[in-house]
Amino acid sequence: MVRNELRKAVGDNNFTTWIAPMAFSGQQDGVVTFTVPSQFLGDWVLRYFGECIIDEINRTGDGTVRRLAFDVVRCANAPTAPTAPTVPTAT
Repeated sequence: MVRNELRKAVGDNNFTTWIAPMAFSGQQDGVVTFTVPSQFLGDWVLRYFGECIIDEINRTGDGTVRRLAFDVVRCANAPTAPTAPTVPTAT
């Protein structure tokens, strides 16, 4: 329900780009935690959509959410920084 309301509030493109990649992780002591694929995405969501997300969660829940937190969880098959090639040594 919260996701549907967020889609209406932020629009389809913003939802698909910024909100859809997040996954609810938990709620404790007024903090809702989401897993995100990158720190950049979490920072962007917090800056531009944080208050909207908190408002929607509080409207449909018990109203105790004060802030959002993000845990970065990268995909197992996500590309990593290239490493220097190994050069065989002559024996």
